[in-house]
Amino acid sequence: NTLVLRPDITPSIARVATTVYEAEHMPIRLCYKGNTFINHSNYLGRLRENTQLGAELIGVDSIEADAEMVAMAVESLKEVGLNDFQIHIGNVDFFEGLIKETKLEEADELHLRELIANRNSFGVDELLENKQAKVTVKTAFQILPELIGGTEILKEAKKIALNFETLEAVKRLENIYEILVSYGVEKYITFDLSMNGTYGYYTGIIFRGYTYGTGDAIVK
Repeated sequence: NTLVLRPDITPSIARVATTVYEAEHMPIRLCYKGNTFINHSNYLGRLRENTQLGAELIGVDSIEADAEMVAMAVESLKEVGLNDFQIHIGNVDFFEGLIKETKLEEADELHLRELIANRNSFGVDELLENKQAKVTVKTAFQILPELIGGTEILKEAKKIALNFETLEAVKRLENIYEILVSYGVEKYITFDLSMNGTYGYYTGIIFRGYTYGTGDAIVK
């Protein structure tokens, strides 16, 4: 017999959405709480068993849905008593659009992603130089780590948008921000265009929340 300790609850939610709620026509909003187990060697003394609380909005791909989830994360953190925190928002499509322009082979692309994840800008420059990437591509990846801040960085991101995908990714963030202003949560928002998905299946908007006293995101 094999005993499986679940590392994440989302697959269970996906299973429920495609079976129990299969006939639903409206978007599905679900929340959950449960224990998860992650056996990472780099956790440096952290517990491998954690309580995971989550919320899912399934069945609609819109800026309103994205903004709703971000605003809910802000309100949730405020509800538990936090006031000093920031939600960093990125768009995976921007990062993937830049990656596409490198025209790298799969092995080199994986190496590039690893270098970027480790904030190794020297390694990124060296790899792109050795692979004779276009000047516009090299410039974009040099600027990428600096694209963290308020709405002003969205304007900077447009300057290095190398294709339709990257430009649309920035425009989506701009539109989401307008809705977040109407929610009244804009002071908690920071944009980070260098953010990319931990897992390869991520698309669209991703976000992480940070506060004082902890080196890792408290919500994502």
